[in-house]
Amino acid sequence: MLRIFRFLLQLPLFIGGVFLLIVSLVYMAEVSGVLASKHNLKALAKKFVLPDSASNRSPKVRKFIRPRAVVVLDAGHGGRDGGTVAGKSPEKDLNMKVVHLVAEQLRAQRVRVVFTRQGDNWRSLRHRVDIANEYPTALFVSIHHNASTSAKPEGIETYYTHDKPTSVVSRQRTIFDVESDAQFIDRRGELLAHDIQSASCRMTQAVDRGIKSGAMVLTRLVSCPAVLVECGFLSNTRERERLQDADYRKKLSIGISRGILAFLGKVERDRFYGVEVPERALPFEEVLPGGELSGNQL
Repeated sequence: MLRIFRFLLQLPLFIGGVFLLIVSLVYMAEVSGVLASKHNLKALAKKFVLPDSASNRSPKVRKFIRPRAVVVLDAGHGGRDGGTVAGKSPEKDLNMKVVHLVAEQLRAQRVRVVFTRQGDNWRSLRHRVDIANEYPTALFVSIHHNASTSAKPEGIETYYTHDKPTSVVSRQRTIFDVESDAQFIDRRGELLAHDIQSASCRMTQAVDRGIKSGAMVLTRLVSCPAVLVECGFLSNTRERERLQDADYRKKLSIGISRGILAFLGKVERDRFYGVEVPERALPFEEVLPGGELSGNQL
């Protein structure tokens, strides 16, 4: 009876000692890095009980998915240049909202997006042109909102430049490896404008003001297909309310992105789409080892 009584008295001390030992071992394991700080005992058991199966597993490798093309998106104005003002919504802010929505749509279709400005920053027209010209096989799309001295005009219109300076045409000839005395006609800007205009008007049911050729800096000095989209008139009360509505902007962005993707699809099917050049291989379509192309198919 006396032995049982002594055992009962010593049992708490024994349990306490075992507990302290376990705590000490866990602490040492944490310090040594064997055990995570959250005391994941299940992971620890796997580490010691099944060391072979854990070590033989191949690490997960994220597969690199090559983008279909590059699209340079330009949110018009910015910083000290607010553009047209519609109530409490400066044009520069509306431009940026549409650009971000278009970017989401394009990225979902494996298109790489490059911005000419991030946040509310002022960027000169020359700076935006230079960014676009860094990607000679890309598309350039500038987003703006329109205004008029009259409250009546409304609708979407898209601009491109048909006749570009000799310096720009020379860069285009270099891209397509066309000699200076050979025939070269580039209608890609016009065709891109048509696809964006038709898709945007169809998606939003806005008034279709058509596509127009103009001498705008952002379309005239860019060597890749370049357009400027006027999303609607902030000077028109009814259209301004639509343009300030998030649901309408979503539809507008879907239309613009669908137009861009439609053009890209045509280029992917026909590498000469929109240009008239001598029958010869394009330098940026040279096949590299492994079957990859040495640039975007545009």
